[in-house]
Amino acid sequence: MLSIPHEYMRLVGRDPFEVGAVAFLSALYDFQMRVSLIRSRFLEIIYYLSGKRIGVFDLLDDKYFEDMLGKLLEKTSFFHRFDRSAALFKILLRTYYETDWESLIPSIEGDIDVGIAEHIYHKTMDSAPSKELAGLLNRFLSRKKSSPHKRINLFLRWMTRDEYPDLGLWSSIIDKKRLLVPLGTEIARTAARVFLGRTKELPRSRKSVYLVTSILRSINPKDPVKYDFVLSRPMILGLCNKDMEYSYCWVCPLKSICEAASRIDPEIQRRVFKEKLRIMDETKRYDRIHNIVLNKGVKYIYEKYVDRLGLICSSDRSVDHGLRPDFFCDHSSPITLVAEAKTSTRSKEAPVQLRTYIDELRIRETSNKKYFAFLIFGKHDPVELGHIIETLYLTNTTRVADRIEIIIVEKEPPIIINIKS
Repeated sequence: MLSIPHEYMRLVGRDPFEVGAVAFLSALYDFQMRVSLIRSRFLEIIYYLSGKRIGVFDLLDDKYFEDMLGKLLEKTSFFHRFDRSAALFKILLRTYYETDWESLIPSIEGDIDVGIAEHIYHKTMDSAPSKELAGLLNRFLSRKKSSPHKRINLFLRWMTRDEYPDLGLWSSIIDKKRLLVPLGTEIARTAARVFLGRTKELPRSRKSVYLVTSILRSINPKDPVKYDFVLSRPMILGLCNKDMEYSYCWVCPLKSICEAASRIDPEIQRRVFKEKLRIMDETKRYDRIHNIVLNKGVKYIYEKYVDRLGLICSSDRSVDHGLRPDFFCDHSSPITLVAEAKTSTRSKEAPVQLRTYIDELRIRETSNKKYFAFLIFGKHDPVELGHIIETLYLTNTTRVADRIEIIIVEKEPPIIINIKS
């Protein structure tokens, strides 16, 4: 969601107070809803503001707010799963607008996130015109002493740290060494495994926030939350799953420092994953939509590579005892070509599948082979597609393959993304 304030700066304006408000709302609404969906709502708001040549605080005017909301709901039908008509949005925006942040923050004794949460709660409650909205606020902003205040700490990180992509707008009023880790499921799981060797994730509590932050402070006392992004990626990208047995530790970028991974035999995980692939292979053969996506992608591959290079290919050939890519070119030629098709970019395991196929082929073939790898997708979401590309790099698939292309066949002609050539 940090891309939202950056997009605001690109399209609307760079006023620090306005950008801070957009960051504040983006962080608070990043809650129990797919990032790609809530992000699309915020982008619609930014496009509206850009088109009208107005700023975010102009939405405090009923005329602009109702016009924006009407256009937004026409396209999306709802804003957020818990705040479907954006009833809380304008109240939170006014809370931010009416707060003197440069006076408030230095006056907070103790943890900054708790002080800000209390301020937002009381000021917003004073503005909430109904019990229904007050109840809605309680969903977005917990006042429990055990709350990790993930979204407030995420907002504070964005505003305080002055290293891109963070915004650094409050770097002069908050020392980043005071920041606490924004503890969600992602960091609760990864930190437990990397630092403590536990397979189960940490409880999302205040105690866990202090524990993880203290570990990170021992690494970097001046900037403990610097590693928040790194720790969250393995779960977000589908590498570090709830069950260690079904995680992909052998391609995780944190494997060399992970206490839990050091006690897991990577070959066991590989075998589990291969068995999962075999089951998936049997299922997708009878999936009509999958086969349509595959055929569209294969048409492009034939036109650009197969016919020109004279390769012999098949959509039903085993790489390793039943392990079958969706499309595989005869490995007796100088080039081995392998492709995997998915109906949408929601399939996080696609890059790991590609890496697994190439690893198996490299074991069995000569060292002077070239490997061309393709991922074919039907429907795509920009955020999910970004995660797919990131995983290709983090799992070193870009190192083991000589060429990698992503083919999106949602429309004609297909979209081709050249990852490595």
